[in-house]
Amino acid sequence: MTRSLSGRALRYSACAIVASSALALSACSSGGGGANAGPKNNQAQAQQSEKKYSTTKVGTAADSNGPATPVPGAKNGGVLQTYEESDIGHYDPGQIYTANAQDIVSLFERGLTGYKMSNDGTKFTVVGDLATDPGTASNGDKTWTFHLKSGLKWQDGTPITATDIKWSFERLFDSGETNGPTYMQQWLSNTTGAGFRKFYPGPYKGKSLPDSVLSAPDNSTIVFNFKTPHADLPYTLAMPGYGAVEKAKDTKAKYDQMPVSDGPYQIKSHSLDKELVLEKNPNWDPKLDPIRHQYLDGYDIHYGHSTQDTTQRLEDQTGANAKAVSLGNPVDPNSADKVLTTPSIAKYTVQGYEPFNGTITYNMTRLKDYQVRKALSIAMPIKQILTAAGGASAGDLAGNYFSPTMAGWKQTDPYGKLKKPNGDPATAKAMLTKLHKTGMKVTLAYENTPAMQNAAAAIQTTLKQAGVNVQLKDIPRSTYFTQIDVVPNQYDMYMADWGADWPNGDTVIPPLFDGRQIATGANNTAHLNDPYVNKQIDKINAMTDVNQSQTAWQNLGEYILEKDLPGIPTYNWTQVQLYGKDVGGVVYNNVLAMLDPTRLFLK
Repeated sequence: MTRSLSGRALRYSACAIVASSALALSACSSGGGGANAGPKNNQAQAQQSEKKYSTTKVGTAADSNGPATPVPGAKNGGVLQTYEESDIGHYDPGQIYTANAQDIVSLFERGLTGYKMSNDGTKFTVVGDLATDPGTASNGDKTWTFHLKSGLKWQDGTPITATDIKWSFERLFDSGETNGPTYMQQWLSNTTGAGFRKFYPGPYKGKSLPDSVLSAPDNSTIVFNFKTPHADLPYTLAMPGYGAVEKAKDTKAKYDQMPVSDGPYQIKSHSLDKELVLEKNPNWDPKLDPIRHQYLDGYDIHYGHSTQDTTQRLEDQTGANAKAVSLGNPVDPNSADKVLTTPSIAKYTVQGYEPFNGTITYNMTRLKDYQVRKALSIAMPIKQILTAAGGASAGDLAGNYFSPTMAGWKQTDPYGKLKKPNGDPATAKAMLTKLHKTGMKVTLAYENTPAMQNAAAAIQTTLKQAGVNVQLKDIPRSTYFTQIDVVPNQYDMYMADWGADWPNGDTVIPPLFDGRQIATGANNTAHLNDPYVNKQIDKINAMTDVNQSQTAWQNLGEYILEKDLPGIPTYNWTQVQLYGKDVGGVVYNNVLAMLDPTRLFLK
């Protein structure tokens, strides 16, 4: 469960946060009158990269075999220079929960499962990574068994065993592991929130989780036992936050800066906030890895480079800059228009979707009338909200609560927002007139950033035409979610966004719309409490067919949007990245939400 500005962020929105002036907003603007107008230069439009929808499925044992599918034209050798905005901060798998960190650690940390991507970036398959397959379920998906591939080794040559894997999950219960995901800890302990820490304090004082919860019956087998079904466990375990740790080399807090590798590369040196140098791991076996390659001799990752700096470097395309990339930095919004409309630059871009979906959320405790919420939604200028965030380089207009990165995603538009993205204040005013609500006052809360100020002003102007008096309430970014999470609060609407931790609706619908989770600090800021929705959440969570549950979540999301309307979707987040012309194998990874580092080579 992720929100873009919370401590659990996958990553910050490039345009929504970086854009800081009218010039920046103009440069990122989509322009034109269509819902998703593209570059103004037709030649550039023909040459620039395209955002690609992707599909995701759970694979088989055969899909889990290595080596990874060869990258066309790949060559061996050389050290790739990469320029990143900031040090990822954590290298311990249990502390990994940001996209930048997930991207970089994928080069030297592996888990039981992972995502195998097609060479064009359009198909993702959840496969066994360290495991022989994506897992075997039994007992109604409450018990899951995994077997390790034979011959796996840590960078020091020590065999990877089931004892290491069990230890890797046990250590997540320790009070020192505070930044990573908590799904597995909660599921294994059958608790919510931080209750798992009372269930089990971690392994460092000699106590192990009971075999009835987590067991390693032999050196290559690991068994998870849950109280409730978890059909999408293979997706959960693919999160880098559930990577493996060598038990004998676990140095607790110190491990966070120098982890032991089980991937194609290992850390040679790390200078905090300055540089991370990776070299080949001689004990990685490509025949046992279906996901990664080892074309390069190493990576020299430089920290402290802004989006402006990396964009200028990669626009240059000469000398060392032609052989460099930024794994995480998007194109600077001030330069987006130039990059996307200059053919010689545009052809060295990749684009893709992030798992975030933006909404204007309605506080249903205050805005109780569905017809009022519907009128506000019809008037809402979602295109101007996207323009404020950066325009076409920042996202695509959304018709529902799900990002295109979700498995089984389909575009819907029950309120006609894609047809009239600038809003329809005249129709909204007619609706409000019938309800005797013209002149009503509503309070809109938003983060006090330049981009959100522009978005709020656009909402205020358009809704005024609908007969609504919008009172703007700016809140400091540092306390924004703290304030809108309070129950009750003084706001009628909030600008919000949400990102799924894996491509299934159970990391979207329950946290946002379960009426039993209305509480200060919880994520149901709409305060939706629909008994039918609550019942369906329980029903879908109990499903043992992940494909069935994916469809069910999509259907429930459509029901919530059409029947309850706790918020109107605004846009699906995307980003554009540049790379040096002498770098090959460049593909945007919709799961990692940035450039995929595991397939790169130097031409």
